[in-house]
Amino acid sequence: MKYLLRFNALMLIFILVGTVSYASYSEDVRLIINGKHMEFDPAPIIVNNRTMLPIRFVSESLGFDVGWNGKTREVILNKENKKIILKIGSNKAKVNGINNNVTLDTAPFIKKDRTFVPLRFISETFGESVDWDGKNRVVIIGNGINKAQIKKEIRKINDKLVAKKLEEIISLPIKSIKPYNYINAHKDAYKKIVEMGDVSFDYMMREFKNGRGTGMRANIMAFACRDILGTNEEIYDGNDWYINYRKKGEIKLADFKYKGDDENLKLVYDAYVKPNYFEKGGFMVLAPSIVKVVKEDDMTKIFTRIRDDRYKLYGDLLVNTGGEISSVAFTFKDNKIVKVEEDDPKKIMEIDGRICVTTEEFLKTPVSRKIIKGLEEEMRNPLYHDYMEKKAYANLAAHLKENGIEKATLYMSSGEIEFKMGEWDIKG
Repeated sequence: MKYLLRFNALMLIFILVGTVSYASYSEDVRLIINGKHMEFDPAPIIVNNRTMLPIRFVSESLGFDVGWNGKTREVILNKENKKIILKIGSNKAKVNGINNNVTLDTAPFIKKDRTFVPLRFISETFGESVDWDGKNRVVIIGNGINKAQIKKEIRKINDKLVAKKLEEIISLPIKSIKPYNYINAHKDAYKKIVEMGDVSFDYMMREFKNGRGTGMRANIMAFACRDILGTNEEIYDGNDWYINYRKKGEIKLADFKYKGDDENLKLVYDAYVKPNYFEKGGFMVLAPSIVKVVKEDDMTKIFTRIRDDRYKLYGDLLVNTGGEISSVAFTFKDNKIVKVEEDDPKKIMEIDGRICVTTEEFLKTPVSRKIIKGLEEEMRNPLYHDYMEKKAYANLAAHLKENGIEKATLYMSSGEIEFKMGEWDIKG
């Protein structure tokens, strides 16, 4: 007799035997589901570069029913007209009753009485888009999510993490007036703040500005900001450091302007619509790569891969405040823009002045509306990503030099240098 137990998703907890030893909890991997940050206990686990999550939380967040077959050690997932069967320890999955028709990178497993399943596979099988923000280590799940909302949510996540690490540092039981005693007692927490680079810096500067930098907290923030900047000045009072630093002020620059001779690039730079999720202030640097130009009658459609970044400059410090890489097609008539389309297979809507269309619609010619064969593969060529990164920093270097900036450094969240003036070919 087959034993099949069914539970309400909100109440489901698998209490099963068996463990795995090859995975570790990754508390710095965060999840945004349908535009909201979701916290889980236990935290997600990364195995073979795949995010594994307890089945109870996956079911609650994505709204499907879960069953457990104790005899075969199988997890049964149901949502609308789709059914997934996963077997503990097996990298083979069944979808809609077809045996072993999908091979998983990581098999489901049990750890500390919790059943962990592959998040991306389940989400995408049930029709949810899944994206990975590597810089912020955030998994984003959900269709039709506004990018401004995602950016706001990621900032809230990062702010919360930095605040948590600061509280951990100043929680030293023995009272002391020396910041180094607190830092040395919580080296890992302090290291994490510094490694987060401009993300931590931006949060702490806002805390100072809003009057939330007081006492030892202000001193620790000042030390961390100094170490992120890579300077070595003495700090006696955190708020005094902030006041002196702000005297330098933000160096205001206009957006980057293309001054080359390529006529198609000129059209793209002039027609590009600045995303509204960019923060106010700062300056934008654009790095488009033209994949294909199609002309029909009096219409020209230029297919591009575009990287845009927005920066703020404080003294010698560059802070990246937003950006994206996207596939954008520009349609011109007599060199005047008539349509801007962004390839987004998960939604059809208009945002930021762009019409977000399906891949099939995106790949069509401007007049006859025929799909261009081979273009989809060409748009996904990883070489364009490498080119855009080099071009983005070459354009940034050229823009800074044109404005008389000779020293500027951008740090990665790990604390390593991402960009430094003098190390990029100005001609790109």
